[in-house]
Amino acid sequence: MAFLPRLKSRVSGLIAFSERQLFIYQQLTAGRHIQKSQLAKQFAVDARTIQRDFASLRAFMDEYLPEYTLNYDRQNNSYWLSANGIGLNKAQCLCLIKILTASRALPKDQLTELSNRLLKILDAKDAQKVKQLIRSEQRTYQPLRNLQNKDLMNLIWNFSEYTLLHRTIRIDYRNQAGHIKTHTIIPLALTFSDNYFYLIGYTNTYQKNIIYRLDRIIDYHISQKSIPQSEWQAHQWNEGLTKKKLQLMYPGKNVTILFEYRGVVEAALDKFPLSKIVQEKTDQQPAVIEVEAYDTGAMMWLLSQKDMVTVLEPDWFREQMITTLQKMLNKDRKWLNHD
Repeated sequence: MAFLPRLKSRVSGLIAFSERQLFIYQQLTAGRHIQKSQLAKQFAVDARTIQRDFASLRAFMDEYLPEYTLNYDRQNNSYWLSANGIGLNKAQCLCLIKILTASRALPKDQLTELSNRLLKILDAKDAQKVKQLIRSEQRTYQPLRNLQNKDLMNLIWNFSEYTLLHRTIRIDYRNQAGHIKTHTIIPLALTFSDNYFYLIGYTNTYQKNIIYRLDRIIDYHISQKSIPQSEWQAHQWNEGLTKKKLQLMYPGKNVTILFEYRGVVEAALDKFPLSKIVQEKTDQQPAVIEVEAYDTGAMMWLLSQKDMVTVLEPDWFREQMITTLQKMLNKDRKWLNHD
């Protein structure tokens, strides 16, 4: 039985070896930079033992986890783990959090949770830097005041799935006046524009697509009565092309508009993806821009530019602009006369 003490010692050594390597692996996957000297002191072993641990881990990852690389930082004498083509780096995380914060589209608790999840991708040092860079913005963050349904994350995911499954859904929808009405629809697409998420759905009540602001959906469930595919298939939503023509989420007639513009030309081109400069802007003359868009949203944006815009073509659109401006002027005159 003389071999038993040696066997027990061998087993104890293997257990300690496994625990040590699991600890090292856990620290690396948590994004930490770890030093051999610290590990040797913590586990009461020499540096060569820790070196063999890292060699074993590297061999294991090379064979079973090729998407990860074990790196050595000579400046700090530490090991750290990097992902090859997966995950996000500190700049990417910062960029995403900045965009999410600027959109104001999420309730504050959901923004905080999502930001924290992104930060967990980074190592502790980089996460701390990003936290410092976003602290002021997130401390003063103000979500959109008119968000109706705060359970936005689940709404986004569930209705995205419905667009893939082509399920007929009954929704209770609160309109701008605050009235709630039930609609039966086929969800076709989900999109984000001008701070809000929108659902595009086909309704056989009106036999057309309608745009719903997602957070105004108060309740929803799968309908017992389905809308036949033959009804809605011709109304499929080409999100990529339609978004290029859609302004302020107002649909309308497709129109090509030619207008003079005295403002920042890049701003107009950014607002209308399907646009081009017909005449360059100079000190003596405005730029002439041609855009393809839906008329209602385009007119709303052009009117917001005040005297920086002069519509040249088409004539009917130009006349609509003039009529709208006259109506606005008449309302102002009535208000002034009333005083």
